[in-house]
Amino acid sequence: MIRALRCLLVSIAACGLGSCSLDRLAYDHLDFLARHYVSGFVDLRPTQQQAFDQAFDRLWRWHRSSELPRYASAVRRLAAVFQTAQTPQRIDQELSTLDQFGTPLSQHLLGELAPLLTLLDDRQVAQILKEVDRRIDKSAKRAAKLDDAHWRSHEFDQASDQIEKYVGPLQTAQQQQLRSWSQTLTRDPALTRRAAEAWRRRFAEVLQRRHESGHAERVQDLVATSDPAIAAFERRRATSRARYVALLAELSGTYTPPQRQHLQTSLNALAVDMDSLAAEVPASK
Repeated sequence: MIRALRCLLVSIAACGLGSCSLDRLAYDHLDFLARHYVSGFVDLRPTQQQAFDQAFDRLWRWHRSSELPRYASAVRRLAAVFQTAQTPQRIDQELSTLDQFGTPLSQHLLGELAPLLTLLDDRQVAQILKEVDRRIDKSAKRAAKLDDAHWRSHEFDQASDQIEKYVGPLQTAQQQQLRSWSQTLTRDPALTRRAAEAWRRRFAEVLQRRHESGHAERVQDLVATSDPAIAAFERRRATSRARYVALLAELSGTYTPPQRQHLQTSLNALAVDMDSLAAEVPASK
């Protein structure tokens, strides 16, 4: 739940804007999207909804004014970097800069969340945990229905769409590089479920102890990776990320001049959109 709320901001702001007016519209209506997302977990009373709206408005305004300009600078630097072939180390360095934006976002998000959780009654807590359980079970069942070949094909299609969004159509040899990368991917649905259940137990404890001292600190610890299952899951994610970075480095040496121009234009347009959104002042709630 926490990861999804954070991604609601990060994915739209840092990955999905480009020159797409629909995504600009999405960012300008993040309050509605967040409200809709939370409503899938719990029915809030009017006073609770008002408190949530005010908290999200503070988070959103901070993100718009403070973080979007930083994203824009990082994206412009990335546009320049990809004009020549790059090593995995350099690409990892640039992408890590973008990844680091998630830390202050998590801190602000959890800081706003902590007092909101204290407003919940026991019935609402049970409702939230029931929905978390349902989503964990649904995700596990979906993963079990998909064999490894189809999963790798899905990962190939997803990566291809993401890369072509910025560089334009890939050439046959580049598609083959991408296909070879996808064949090296592995997954562990059982570990994914154990990590989700470990986080669920931590979240349940936070909810159950929401009126005790130390509540704010326990909420901040929701993103900790000390649990063995969560730590193992994060190690797998790091391995997958390293493979993807290696793929980007390999592809960076094969881009044609038109592809490099397309990439630079796309990323610079993304940065312009971020600067434009940062300059807007949303209506007061």
